[in-house]
Amino acid sequence: MQEICLLSDGDGNKGVDSVYFNRGRKFVKHVDASHAGCVVVIGGGVVGTSIAYHLAKYGAKNVVLLEKTELTAGSTWHAAGLVTYFNPGINLKKFHNDSLNLYKTLEAETGQQSRQNWHEAFQALISPDEIAAKHPLLNMDGILGGIYSKGDGHIDPYSVTMALAQGAKLHGAHICQHLPALDLSEQSDGTWHVSTAKGTIHANTIVNCTGFWGRELLQGCFNVDLPLVTIEHQYVITNSIAQVAARGNDQLPVIRDLEASYYLRQERTGMLIGPYEAVNCT
Repeated sequence: MQEICLLSDGDGNKGVDSVYFNRGRKFVKHVDASHAGCVVVIGGGVVGTSIAYHLAKYGAKNVVLLEKTELTAGSTWHAAGLVTYFNPGINLKKFHNDSLNLYKTLEAETGQQSRQNWHEAFQALISPDEIAAKHPLLNMDGILGGIYSKGDGHIDPYSVTMALAQGAKLHGAHICQHLPALDLSEQSDGTWHVSTAKGTIHANTIVNCTGFWGRELLQGCFNVDLPLVTIEHQYVITNSIAQVAARGNDQLPVIRDLEASYYLRQERTGMLIGPYEAVNCT
């Protein structure tokens, strides 16, 4: 895939008796979580599966991921799936680069598709005429140029999550669906008991990856008020557009307009547009 970031003129423009997954099928008879490094990851979205994958891949023993329903059932499956090298912040740019490098190898490692139509990284400043040639559906009023990132694009969040889960299992992690963490209790030795419907897991470390349920989890277990607020974001998917359908497999670049605060990408033979508040609300 490819992406164009528009430049405007500035006018506003530890154990458990049995672990189950997959609707009750027994995954492993016993998880020995007595070793240092046992980690329970709570939450089966893209963040939870990524943490489980990386922990298992880099040597953590007895990594167990608990998901109360199914993988991606939270906010992950809603995501537009945009990935880019471009970011005005250097630290986030490093995160982006690491993620893109991961996606290049994840399919070969796990056999699970997670990306499509990608190219080597390349960025250049391009003119309004070049932007119009690459994305003829754009209104070019007030556009002075763009940053063209040929190595950018978008992924399928569901497929990436499944690939990360598959990779985590290949490295020895246990993925447990339909098995919520019912209670968390810290022990005198600094370890944790994680109560589930199938038994209690003795863990050295717990990672809370429950997304917008993070506050609910901590309030229920510890009466701790985590200052977490869910922010609603909408995107719109259009019907099929003749000009897009006519392009066949030649996909349009992803558009990011930082001034007008929206993104635009092709979705099958239509378009997906996601706007944000252009001005901070107080």
